[in-house]
Amino acid sequence: DTLGSSMEFPFAAYKTNINRAQWNILAKTIAMRGDVKTSTFTATADDQEGLSFNGGAALYDVDKMTLNISGVPRINSADALIYPDKGLVAVKRNGEMIAFKNARLELDTISLHHKLKNGNIQILSRGRFAGDATYMFPTAAGDTASIKMGSFELKEEPVVTADAGVRPNAKTSRRKETTKAQTTYFTVARAEVDEADNLLIAPRMQFKGNITMQAPEKDLALDGFLKPALKKRISLVGGWIPFKEKIETFQITVDDKLKNEGDQPLVAGIHYRVGSAGLYPSFLSPKEDSRDEDIFRATGVMRYDEKEKVFRIVPKSTDNLDDIEGAFTFNDPKGIMTFKGKLNLFNTAPNEYLLASGSARINVDSSTYRLNTLLAFTFPIAEALNTAIADKLVKANLEEKNDEPADDDLNRTSDKLLPLIGQKAVDDYRAKSQNQHVSLALASPKLNAALVLANANLRWSEKANAFYSIGPLGVSNIQATDINAQMDGFVEIRKSVNGDETTIYLEASPDVWVFYDFKPSNAGAGQLAIITSEQELNDRITAGAGAVADKKAKTAPLEVVPATADEKTQFVERYLDQYKTRAKPVPKPKTVPVPGKTVVKGKDSPKEKEKKKDKEDEKEGF
Repeated sequence: DTLGSSMEFPFAAYKTNINRAQWNILAKTIAMRGDVKTSTFTATADDQEGLSFNGGAALYDVDKMTLNISGVPRINSADALIYPDKGLVAVKRNGEMIAFKNARLELDTISLHHKLKNGNIQILSRGRFAGDATYMFPTAAGDTASIKMGSFELKEEPVVTADAGVRPNAKTSRRKETTKAQTTYFTVARAEVDEADNLLIAPRMQFKGNITMQAPEKDLALDGFLKPALKKRISLVGGWIPFKEKIETFQITVDDKLKNEGDQPLVAGIHYRVGSAGLYPSFLSPKEDSRDEDIFRATGVMRYDEKEKVFRIVPKSTDNLDDIEGAFTFNDPKGIMTFKGKLNLFNTAPNEYLLASGSARINVDSSTYRLNTLLAFTFPIAEALNTAIADKLVKANLEEKNDEPADDDLNRTSDKLLPLIGQKAVDDYRAKSQNQHVSLALASPKLNAALVLANANLRWSEKANAFYSIGPLGVSNIQATDINAQMDGFVEIRKSVNGDETTIYLEASPDVWVFYDFKPSNAGAGQLAIITSEQELNDRITAGAGAVADKKAKTAPLEVVPATADEKTQFVERYLDQYKTRAKPVPKPKTVPVPGKTVVKGKDSPKEKEKKKDKEDEKEGF
């Protein structure tokens, strides 16, 4: 046994303050053991810059001139805390420390923001180390993403201290004393991430590109591309989005400037194929053709809601707050999209004959489109004719007791009004409507239109390439005349390469109805054919009393012509056959109980179940 105040191993270029050792002469080793809290090992070579660390025990091999130290909790090098695997450190001749495998690191030594594992680390001195390690990035989902970091390097950060001050002297001029500039260093590490690495830098968001860690900075810096990690679908392909931000500010702004790595605009919404036919969805992906029409296009800030398991694009409200209620959402596992806002259902450019808004629920996998809408048809029809048609409908509704409101949900109506008339007009309308019914015609001049449907549930037919209504239509007003009733009828908006067409049929009773049929024209503003159940009104249309000069029209005025009774009949029959919608069922006579015979109530038939489902859908607004 050897006892001393300290021991030094010149060939290993290390010394220790452990003062007790055991020399094995036969094995030519010196074994030391001390208290890890107080026992230190310090490099003596100048290029080690005084590297020092604690250890619990050591074994020096005299022949090999190596020092093997155990019980090492950690080593400080530069601005890193390095934890050797199993607490083992091996030092070769001349003080060179053998590189660690499977080491852990924490950076920097003050904040400890960054944690790494599986490190292959070479400690060079008190102020330098090299190697690579796997960064453990905590995601918002509560788990950890592994990022392979390499090329650790030190970066200079010059820090100039403040002037020490000015000392006045009564006999001499003032003298300024300054301290010398000091230089500090911090660790920088970088990672290159390929698409094949499948790195989810945030919940359901894949990243490829370069990642930089600067030890004093809490957040990693990204310079690459992001895309939603979506379920594989032929109809919905995401695009890589350029992203150069710190992770703390992670969000994607969805607007006209959003493009992929190929400089293609990226969109989220529903679109119509102009060159062929059909609707298709998009989600941060390019349109199939840049000319395709936007039925709806979302804008705002995209984030993933881990709790609800949906992507959400949140727009700003008029007071610049996040409009969560008006957000576009996409539940990828279920393939469901929902949104609210203005809709482009009926393209009659350069004229706008329909103001439409509402909410939608889209099943991407089954291509099912369910919309609850407000439809304001703005055909320039003579006010006298509109008023006459409206009066006939109002009178018939009173006689038939069609008194169910067009839409008795003020909140839903307000949501549909907002994108059409703005927040202030909606607030004014709500204030007036709290305790009484107020016509939509009074909400805004925009809604003093030829025909306003406050509540119309629409579906999309891929076969017919058309939107069509189901269930009753909530008729609000015809110009200034308030109707406010749910009525039987149909709306069909047909998309076509030659321009969009629409047909509307409203029925207050089998004897009182009106039929509109619009078709575009190459030269003018289109042709609107009208026929009603009243011959006197039809005569006025035939005499040209339906047309009106439209000062806003950018082409020849809309041509208002008479339709025929056959056209109306053919449309109704085709509609019922094609879309399988049903007219009001005729009430069945009450069954008279037969004496001695028990009437057994069975389960609902498939048709009755279907009716119940339709009713539930209508209550939900779809």
